[in-house]
Amino acid sequence: MEEERYVLRNARALAEDYLRRSVREGDTVIDATMGNGGDTEMLCRLVGEQGHVYAFDVQRQAVEHTAERLRAAGQGNGLGQPVSRQCLRTRRHGRRQGCGTQ
Repeated sequence: MEEERYVLRNARALAEDYLRRSVREGDTVIDATMGNGGDTEMLCRLVGEQGHVYAFDVQRQAVEHTAERLRAAGQGNGLGQPVSRQCLRTRRHGRRQGCGTQ
């Protein structure tokens, strides 16, 4: 039997691979540095309609850009409004949630 070889790639690719193997539909996850929204978008796809994503960033522009990106990707149907400069609340199926406040 041949062993599976693991090829070392860059840290971003390794992190994405780990998330794809670990996050399941319906999970609740956190993106602590939403940046341009790429990881937040991927997490929304992974958790699906039953899951929740809490995304944070210290820059308001990152929060706004991520919200726009999610809407453009069709992930904005459960998108809440920012609850502060740092936090973007997301929701699925009309359930309210987010960032320590209701």
